[in-house]
Amino acid sequence: MKLWIKIVLLNAAIVISLGIVIGLTIRETVTNTMRVELTKQGESIARNLSSRIADTVLIDDFYNAQEAIEDVRGAEHDIEYIFVTNKDGHLFAHTFKDGHPPDLMRWNPLAADSLLSVQLLDTEKGFIRDIGIKIFGGMNPELHIGIKEERITQTLNRIRNLVITLTVIVTLIGTVFSCSLSRFITKPLYR
Repeated sequence: MKLWIKIVLLNAAIVISLGIVIGLTIRETVTNTMRVELTKQGESIARNLSSRIADTVLIDDFYNAQEAIEDVRGAEHDIEYIFVTNKDGHLFAHTFKDGHPPDLMRWNPLAADSLLSVQLLDTEKGFIRDIGIKIFGGMNPELHIGIKEERITQTLNRIRNLVITLTVIVTLIGTVFSCSLSRFITKPLYR
């Protein structure tokens, strides 16, 4: 194999390797950052909704609690579900259309001394981050919000496609320049 071909192949291998390393690094960084932001957003929504429905849960006002959680679910596109438990720890209100899943209360149970719990759930609809919060400290009522990670997946797919496209373009341009330059440099060796 001629020297200039080896130089071209080496340059192409370096560019492709760098594209893979950069792509993996970006993926990890973006995933972690977006998950942290999604969790913060979910906690904020949960705290605000918790304050809004606290009185309705205490007096067992199902209608106003259901209306409040439906309003929030309709306003936030990343929310897959919301459910609330009452002071006895039983399901009080929820946004599941066809009834609630039977093991719902075991998804992300809050410990007695914990005010907040975040759990990543792998469901048939994809990854969902369940954010559970105690409505009142020291009492049973809980509010759980399930936030879809679909936006993270879509962003990662766009970034992956961009990195692959840029790597291919840079590899092609680099190969053309490398081919020309390596032929020019190695030309005296073949005389």
